[in-house]
Amino acid sequence: MRGKLLGVKAYVGFFFDYDGVLSPVNAERSRAFPPKDRLEMLSYLRSRGAVVAVVSSKDCPFLTSRGLSVDAVACVNGLEVRVPGYVVLDERVLDPSKQVRFAKLVDVAEGAIGGEAYLERKKLSLDLLVGVSIDWRSRGQEPSRLWEVVSLAKELGFPVKWVPSEPFVDIYIVDVEKDLAVKLLRKILNVRKVVYFGDSPRDLPAFEASDISVFVRHSSNRDITVSRVSYVVNYEELPEWVVHLATELSS
Repeated sequence: MRGKLLGVKAYVGFFFDYDGVLSPVNAERSRAFPPKDRLEMLSYLRSRGAVVAVVSSKDCPFLTSRGLSVDAVACVNGLEVRVPGYVVLDERVLDPSKQVRFAKLVDVAEGAIGGEAYLERKKLSLDLLVGVSIDWRSRGQEPSRLWEVVSLAKELGFPVKWVPSEPFVDIYIVDVEKDLAVKLLRKILNVRKVVYFGDSPRDLPAFEASDISVFVRHSSNRDITVSRVSYVVNYEELPEWVVHLATELSS
């Protein structure tokens, strides 16, 4: 394990959310790639012996196409985790009856929302549909039948994740928070200390499961107050700040 190499001590793991941390906030899906300074930051951390992972609500087909130099990815909040040589799936998503009901819900959502928002289907490696994001950030206003879809999802027992300040709603086949991914990656990667970077109240469970929590401030979360985090860092300053933190942790 590279955490044993010279550099950052004690098997330190740097775990990053994707949107708003590695990728610019509110970027269109087709353009949501990490800028050069983020890619260089990830490569630097790995060169120092740190373990680097991405923990995101995005699915693995999306994350693995972003050119990321990381040791692991936890996709759909940890419903799928990929590490070198292994793929770990949450067994709850294998329930056939849930799969059928969830697929029907997504079909209903697609018909109800139409062109008023982008529907992002979240799939696992086995082509299992485990989530859908209804995203209207590029449309300017929420879909007229959004809450009809949300009500149906709740009636069917599917968890709905929504933050009032954010222009999208996520619906999952099972309830899952990012702390699951952080705990699993900590164990699989033999990481003793976790530094987690997030930009939303959705990251609170991951913050709480980490040793050092970093809230990344940008144009879309200026008014959000997040308590109980170790640091608050501006998006533009993150790469340089991470280098300083890595140096501090290795001293």
